[in-house]
Amino acid sequence: MNAEASVAKTPLRQATESALVALLAAACCFYFLLCQANSAEPDASALTLWGIGLGASILAHLGFMLIALKRAGGAVVPWMVTLVLLFPLGTFLWFLRRGSRGNLLG
Repeated sequence: MNAEASVAKTPLRQATESALVALLAAACCFYFLLCQANSAEPDASALTLWGIGLGASILAHLGFMLIALKRAGGAVVPWMVTLVLLFPLGTFLWFLRRGSRGNLLG
């Protein structure tokens, strides 16, 4: 039996990994949006789709971070306000705080 398969992921770890994947998707959409916008003749439909992808991935990131905050316990509302106002630095601050306590992923 594979050792990696026997390790069960905690619900907190699943939520944080999903939040980080959504943040990576947002970064990719932002990059391609900038590349498309700086081309000689930007395609309006491509700009629209990259913008929709960027918005959807940011909302997914915030949703997964809300789930992670609830599963981690503690104050949810102040951290969610921090995440929204300081996007994406709020996520980094939350991970720094969790890491300093020694329980980054639960």
